[in-house]
Amino acid sequence: MRRALVIVALTVAAAGATAIAFLWHKPPQPRHVIVLSLDTTRADALGLYGNPRAHTPRLDAFGAESVVFEHHYSAAPTTLASHTALLTGNHPHTHGVPRNDYKVHDKNELLPELLKAQGFTTAAFLGAMPLGSHSNFTQGFDHVDETFTLHRQTDGAGQSERPGDLVSDAVMAWLDAHPAAEGERYFLFIHMFDAHSPYRPDPEELALYEPDLSIEGAGSMDHIERVQKMLAKKDPAAEPHVRTLKELYLAGVATLDKHVGRLIDGLDSRGVLDEAVFIITADHGETYASHREAFDHGETVYDETIHTPLIVRFPGAWLAGTRIGQAVSNTDVVPTLLALLGFESPPTDGLSLIGALRWPWWSRGEPIFSEGTKPHIPNQPGWQNDPMEKAIINDGQKLIFAPRSERTEVYNLLRDPEEAKNLRKEVEAGDLLEQLQAWRRSAKPLPSPRVTNNRVQAELAALGYTDEPGAAAPTEGADGTEGAEPGKEAKADREERGKADRPRKRDP
Repeated sequence: MRRALVIVALTVAAAGATAIAFLWHKPPQPRHVIVLSLDTTRADALGLYGNPRAHTPRLDAFGAESVVFEHHYSAAPTTLASHTALLTGNHPHTHGVPRNDYKVHDKNELLPELLKAQGFTTAAFLGAMPLGSHSNFTQGFDHVDETFTLHRQTDGAGQSERPGDLVSDAVMAWLDAHPAAEGERYFLFIHMFDAHSPYRPDPEELALYEPDLSIEGAGSMDHIERVQKMLAKKDPAAEPHVRTLKELYLAGVATLDKHVGRLIDGLDSRGVLDEAVFIITADHGETYASHREAFDHGETVYDETIHTPLIVRFPGAWLAGTRIGQAVSNTDVVPTLLALLGFESPPTDGLSLIGALRWPWWSRGEPIFSEGTKPHIPNQPGWQNDPMEKAIINDGQKLIFAPRSERTEVYNLLRDPEEAKNLRKEVEAGDLLEQLQAWRRSAKPLPSPRVTNNRVQAELAALGYTDEPGAAAPTEGADGTEGAEPGKEAKADREERGKADRPRKRDP
């Protein structure tokens, strides 16, 4: 008996501080829920994810007070498709949104709708137009702030957006105008866009890095496209341009970090921070020049675009400093939050991560899936993104499959996080491929109509995202959003994947 007690004691000790904290103390019940999405932010662009050149002191400090999921993956590397996965708990081939110029179907149950049904007041503060009201992503929000300043129009991007400090100011202004009454609970969704191209960091963050600003239009969309062409031709002269774009991107993430700090300070001074479960994540990352897609996102599913941060701060900084190494998905956020709050979750593709907080030996038990959103193929039968690249991740092994070319790549993420060595000829990955194909066949997307608002289409076209400006745009419906089939796509996006080293159209 005594020996048995010793064994039990040793087992409990080995379980670690996280398990003990969870077993002996119930997780604090948050009054509010806050989700902050940092658009286009790679996990490895942050100091707390191991980048020694990152200047992200506020996010690093926030991470030290939080639970950090080290291997969090986005379901798609495009803004609307990934964010809809985040707030529904479903993959794009379930929620039905293939890319940015589509509309979220009303039958989707988004987190603000679920929390509103439980008495929460819901508010969204958007940093850029891909998530705007035209997309129906805002269903379930009582208040939507999408006051974009168009501050990047002069760069030719045509993207309606605003910097993170103005997003933060909008949050604070709303909280000041709507102080929570006794018993009132808030769900705040906040979106910041500062890391997205064109790369235009603030001067003080720019000074932390060493880009070559003598390059014409350094960081602009034109410059990015020039670099993409140079890389496609394997031009050695691309090297200083690549270095400059990486420096500008990291400076943009540093700018984002400053704005996140402003938000945290504002929430703290208003007494909201310690009453909330506060999640910081990202919809997708950004490529550099490591693989086929350069300084872009949407086509490939390497970790550089789907490995994103997931940082969860509980009231009172409960479980501060805990780091969870098992792979998780952004589809897991909704069932996790609902379980934490004690609410029933509708069926989702994601899984609750509460067990990860309870037991250090926890395993998600199911693989992670992600799929690309480009190139766009008009009149694609069935699920529109079915021909795009797919990835499955399980036990540190990752398989990438390109349906159109039937190309297969296999990587050991534990030994090769940069995905530099394709092991397809050395590793038997038939089980992974079979699971991926079964997941692919399981697609049952809700119908997602294309947004037909001409203003929205023109802005996306200016980014090279959809048809060229002046091309036959969809006919605007009575409400400016519905009523047309997808129009003619650009020729480059119809060409076969085999010529992928050339520049691609850009997604927000």
